[in-house]
Amino acid sequence: MKRERGQRWEENSALRKAREERGWSREYLASVLGTNAFTIYRWESGRAYPGPYFRQKLCAAFGYEPTALGLTGRKRHATPPLGEPTNPHPQPTPSSTPPLSTFWSHLPLQGRTALLNQLRNSPRLAARLAPHRIVPVPPLEPAAALELLRMLAPQAVNQEPALAMRLVEAVGGLPLAILLLGSHLYEESLYEQPRRIAAAFRCLLERPARWFSLCLPASGNHAGLLRESLQRSLARLPSAALALLHSLAVFSPQPNSFSEEAAAAVCLCEATTFTMALDLLCDSGLLECRAARYSLHPVVGAYLRLDQPELSAAERHLVDYYAALVRQQLAAGSPPSLVEQENLQTALQLAKQHTLCAEQHLLQAALEALE
Repeated sequence: MKRERGQRWEENSALRKAREERGWSREYLASVLGTNAFTIYRWESGRAYPGPYFRQKLCAAFGYEPTALGLTGRKRHATPPLGEPTNPHPQPTPSSTPPLSTFWSHLPLQGRTALLNQLRNSPRLAARLAPHRIVPVPPLEPAAALELLRMLAPQAVNQEPALAMRLVEAVGGLPLAILLLGSHLYEESLYEQPRRIAAAFRCLLERPARWFSLCLPASGNHAGLLRESLQRSLARLPSAALALLHSLAVFSPQPNSFSEEAAAAVCLCEATTFTMALDLLCDSGLLECRAARYSLHPVVGAYLRLDQPELSAAERHLVDYYAALVRQQLAAGSPPSLVEQENLQTALQLAKQHTLCAEQHLLQAALEALE
């Protein structure tokens, strides 16, 4: 439904109340409808109004009539609410970037194709042209991710619910990964052979490399969408940040996390560029940081381990760091930190792999103290 520029719909409290009464998050409702959580927010806050297609899907999802969801007789504010610009037609400044629609229609067909290619390969250019249309897509919670996978491949998920949950947890709820996995499982379930469906799940769980060769049947892409997406992100990194990211692949992925000191210990780049490279990885979304702890998404970690360069130096640095940390804690009379348990287990495995007997006994004792 169209609206005048500078106007907005009234807040739809009925839709928000219906969603909250069912305990649904915006992310879950968005996955049911086939849209994104930001769109749900815009409908509820009155910044947008769903069209006929989504009004019908909303009624079907809730089992309500349109009036019960506030989807009829909506009124618009004559002026924007307090805090928003009062001028519906602001004059562009010389430094502002003109909207994409102002020059799109004037481009020849070849020019439009060239522009689309530039937008696909340059997120910064896309952000400058349409910053209000960039919507971050966070990973889904396990329950919502499983429901999305069930929508894509219902027979496979209903047959193997436990394996399906393990799979969505293995990919960290990444929407693109679930879309690709669901498409693959749907194709495998077309034969209605339970053995084949179970084998497809086991292959995806035991061979993460398979994730990066999947593509959508109608896309015409045969290189693997996940692989292509990550390759583009890595190609934009400077050499120091790329070397650091490969070094950090020695850590187990989420939900495990590690400190900045541990990251510096395994770093194979120059110490002077470490913090800059670490911040760049966080800014690019390849590394996550919460409460001064860093973590790798499972899909990013799995991809880095596919074509991993020689990591023996980083592995040895990791063992040395955690062995020294345990010695320091023992000298201070403090027990090992529970938050480092996964990293201590990784260090112990690497100590066995590299036949580091002294470190192996020390790490083993630390892990036994945590049990």
